Amino acid sequence: MDILNNRFPVPMLPSPFESSVHEPTMTRRTFKQLLVKYFLAGLLVPMLFVQTLYWLLAFRNGFWRFFATRYEMSLVMMFGSAVGGATAEGSGAIAFPVLTLAFKVPATTARDFAFMIQTIGMNSAAITVLFMGILVEKHTLILASIGGSVGTIICLEFLDRLLAPDLKKMVFVSVFFSFAIALFLLNLDKKRKTFDKIQNFDLKKSILLVVVGFFGGLLSGISGSGLDVFAFSVITLLFRVNEKVATPTTVSLAGINSAVGFFWRHQMHNAIQPLAWEYFAVCIPIVSIFAPLGSLVSSHFHRQTLAIFIYILETVAIVSAFAIIQPGLVLTIISVSFLSSEDE
Repeated sequence: MDILNNRFPVPMLPSPFESSVHEPTMTRRTFKQLLVKYFLAGLLVPMLFVQTLYWLLAFRNGFWRFFATRYEMSLVMMFGSAVGGATAEGSGAIAFPVLTLAFKVPATTARDFAFMIQTIGMNSAAITVLFMGILVEKHTLILASIGGSVGTIICLEFLDRLLAPDLKKMVFVSVFFSFAIALFLLNLDKKRKTFDKIQNFDLKKSILLVVVGFFGGLLSGISGSGLDVFAFSVITLLFRVNEKVATPTTVSLAGINSAVGFFWRHQMHNAIQPLAWEYFAVCIPIVSIFAPLGSLVSSHFHRQTLAIFIYILETVAIVSAFAIIQPGLVLTIISVSFLSSEDE
């Protein structure tokens, strides 16, 4: 009988004490957990919170009247906020060049709008990052935020008024494009080893992150965006942090820094122009949806895909800037100096 059983094994029937649907139950639970984690918590929580507050204020203050004349910015920010949530480029990196180069909006107004809209969009994306448990580089988030806040405030108080509008635009596109070049050159090394966090973290690296945040904050004080891509470039190029970790880190960083800039310009300076408020009114319901969606989608991208987004965006921005502004010799030299210094 044992020999027969070995040659022709009898299939084991499930025990009455074992559920025959045990595996499907686990599958259903896993799917339910993913649904709650990624969709309900990651997307709906920030979206519903912002949308509820917005439409309550919209009905009270009649925000919808602005859509008739400012709708073009709503369309721009569908793309801009999705890119901001998906890459190290904050949505201000789309808004600032579009407003200043295409719509001929003053650089200061465009910078203030970038602060305002990123406070909503990037912090909505940051909530998505938090609820989904997406990995971030915590040292960078904390220390660069501290340095960035100080740098942004110093720029708003002392440096911004000394810079000509065209200089602000060219500095913005040149710095961003230089980082894209550096990232491209580094990614030519297909065997580059990356990490999920800064290795062998110590006091020197802590100080460096604060300094990086400070200079990135100066850039944000000029254009509303800059700290995010500056920090992204440093931690990916110098510390070899994976782009998929660096991206949600800098998205959260942009949200914090933008809130500081928004607060300072509104509460301390009381200088935000009506045009910025009008654009803000028509873009809030847009960015609260598309920025978290961008963060969700980017969490499933390969790091090289995220880098390609940066190459394309910055190439378009700098080509457009040179075509529209047509800078003179001095501005061209300044722009080229930023590019060459970063390449070195």
